Amino acid sequence: MSTHTPAVSVIMTVHNEEDHLLDALRSIGAQTFTDFEVVVWDDGSTDRTPELLQSFAAKDDRVRVLSSVRNRGPVVGRNFAIDVSRAAWLAICDADDVWLPQKLERQMAVLQHHSSSADADGLVALGSSGHHINAEGRVRGFFDVGLHDEAAYDNARASSDVFYLLNSSAIFRRDVFQLVGGYREDYFPGEDVDLWTRMAEHGLILNLEEPLVHYRVHGHSVSDHKMIKGLLNTQRVKANARRRHLELPELSHLEFLDVLRSHPTVYRRLLRSWMAQSLYRSAGGALANGRYLAGAAAMLRALVMDVWVPFERAQRQVFRHETMAQLLRP
Repeated sequence: MSTHTPAVSVIMTVHNEEDHLLDALRSIGAQTFTDFEVVVWDDGSTDRTPELLQSFAAKDDRVRVLSSVRNRGPVVGRNFAIDVSRAAWLAICDADDVWLPQKLERQMAVLQHHSSSADADGLVALGSSGHHINAEGRVRGFFDVGLHDEAAYDNARASSDVFYLLNSSAIFRRDVFQLVGGYREDYFPGEDVDLWTRMAEHGLILNLEEPLVHYRVHGHSVSDHKMIKGLLNTQRVKANARRRHLELPELSHLEFLDVLRSHPTVYRRLLRSWMAQSLYRSAGGALANGRYLAGAAAMLRALVMDVWVPFERAQRQVFRHETMAQLLRP
């Protein structure tokens, strides 16, 4: 391993991703900004993932592979990989996503410009917008989680709101990550939203409007299968952000459930909205990958569950940048 300390440590956790892993690794290797290391945690893969990782690492000395005998989950893997990485800035790339070649260059330029500005507050994390791609890598939609300027950040902080960055778009400060205690397994899935929201209490978190990543939608990710639990965790993130602001102790998972269940009408309304969001996501994955009947059925069920959810999400994700044409393209 080189004694040079890189500017960025790229962190990846992977479990049985032989179909998409090389696309992700090649997109990292093709970055126009080259001062980085890659630390990959192989989380007990049983397919060809270990072989592919070792072959790729043999060709690029910036890549280190760590292996777990058993599957321990992405939160444990990310925290461990970050512990052994070296750079002051950390970037995440999930093993089924793809970076555009200028991704790190554009973000590092913004970070450097921001740090040299006399009136700038500390920028602790920076994400970007991007495009959804299907299993075959075709662009099928656009996403943008917002918070592009300090005014939007200030509004979110004032209301103790949650902060969103797509994991594969995020680059963030190691010292603040360590200060807040890293990823918390108790919030999985949704541990990333919890992390960004806690980091936002120590500095600025923004997203670039420029699309710099491709987020793969194939129906097999953790966020696909556990979306309702993830939405529940996100609701707890927001509640605990408010409690921290009021200097109150955080609610555990069970304590938060008890609070929700004490308001049965609100709880039922939330469950219907979460189920509609989960069905909408399933519909999007099916449509993006050419399973049109399954997609239409899931979309119909989402509309029945909560009619406003599909319209609101479609407005943000589909009816922009000609992505409706992309979605329906063979």
